[in-house]
Amino acid sequence: MIISTIRSNYKIILFGFIFTFSSSVGQSFFIGLFNSNIRNELNISQGEFGSIYGIATLCSSILLIWIGKKIDDIKLLYYSIFVVILLSFSSLFFSYVNGVLLLFFGIFFLRLSGQGLMSHTASTAISRYFEKRRGKALSYTWLGMSLGEFLFPMLIVYLLSFIYWRDLWVYISITILLFLPIISFLTIKDINILSRENDDGVKKNERITETILKLISLENESNTYARNLSGGMKRRLLIGKAMVHTPPILVLDEPTAGVDVELRKKLWANILELNKLGVTIILTTHNLFEAETLCERIAILNHGKLLALDTTNNLIGRIETKKVIFKIEKNNKFEDMRINNIEFKKIDDSNIEATFNKNKTKIEEIVNILKEKNLNLIDFTSKDADLEDVFIQLVNNG
Repeated sequence: MIISTIRSNYKIILFGFIFTFSSSVGQSFFIGLFNSNIRNELNISQGEFGSIYGIATLCSSILLIWIGKKIDDIKLLYYSIFVVILLSFSSLFFSYVNGVLLLFFGIFFLRLSGQGLMSHTASTAISRYFEKRRGKALSYTWLGMSLGEFLFPMLIVYLLSFIYWRDLWVYISITILLFLPIISFLTIKDINILSRENDDGVKKNERITETILKLISLENESNTYARNLSGGMKRRLLIGKAMVHTPPILVLDEPTAGVDVELRKKLWANILELNKLGVTIILTTHNLFEAETLCERIAILNHGKLLALDTTNNLIGRIETKKVIFKIEKNNKFEDMRINNIEFKKIDDSNIEATFNKNKTKIEEIVNILKEKNLNLIDFTSKDADLEDVFIQLVNNG
């Protein structure tokens, strides 16, 4: 169960783990590792250092109330990058501390960005992403903090033996700025986390309803009885009903059967948007073009027998034959023929279709054959294989 949870949600868990690990930079144990170096250079006592530290921590906690709530209004990726940049700046600023006032602001920024916002961002993201396994996911996330508390004391003490403490803070700042924005982008760029909390008197179920109606393009019909909706709207409403409980997996059985082209495009857009939000969609359809357009992996069944299960690109890549249509000067003498395993079929007096193995025959060879037949070529167009070709080949091969 543990491995399954990590494997299926590894990106968001990795994001939380790295952020709690990196929050160590603003934690008491980390800053305390530089205590003696700072006090010796600033000529302050242990009590003075502790007083400055306590006041700066209190002030950062108060500001955290205002900055922390902004995660409710800003996309998670943008908010995370802001927090990372602030932590990098705070680390760089701390390297320039040369007096009591600057020490106060240095600790203030480190506590706000590290201990405060890095931990806050990780916890909020994990708590909103997970519901049934929230506690388990948070426990994985906070392993990052434990790892930081284990590794950093040994590492920093070792580095301070040959690196000036101010230079070390510069290196910390650069490391944060180089790696954490990239990690954030790779792990959460596609994650859109909606708050589950009540806000401004809006009930939770009403907020979910508004979100779903926008998703299926029915927000303007929120006060309309279902019986008064058009057939296409009712079809979209069925998808919306299935989304009320925010399922991780949604099964759609022929969702676009019997609808017009315009509505089919809207339904396709709805399905793709749901998938972007992290919903796994199982789609059954007889429309091969629909399957090719929407699906990343496709299973092809024929009379209950599984013929193939693979990614869309891999399935289409199985087709070795290729078709090219040559436009020629009008010629009524050309007849169908087969040369060097290339089939030539006359479409009309101005167009010839050539079918060949794309792995064995080059287009230049076909052009030379047509020239040898005294045909004047004007243009040619290539017809790539599609899922229909795959289906026909699989069925014919049994």
